[in-house]
Amino acid sequence: MDKESRTTGKVCKLTNGRLSWLLEVDGMRIPFTGMEVAEYFADHYKKLGYEIIMKDESQTPVMSSQKIAVRINDIVKNLKDRGLDKEASQIKSLFKK
Repeated sequence: MDKESRTTGKVCKLTNGRLSWLLEVDGMRIPFTGMEVAEYFADHYKKLGYEIIMKDESQTPVMSSQKIAVRINDIVKNLKDRGLDKEASQIKSLFKK
């Protein structure tokens, strides 16, 4: 068995998020940017015997404009129900087409 194939039972998780990467290892959570840096960390911790888990969450779907419009309408209605008509009008005016 070569050095790189031995594992220590420890895990190194690298997650590609929407704006940056996140390294989770030994109880630490460290944000960083760049695929090259992710590859470096993966190689480094693999050599130390860690299991490497890489996740890509960069393509997580965002809320559709229709769902946003429904949510804004819910917020405006809630404000009006509480007697906050001025605030409701301000919110609504921010999102006019």
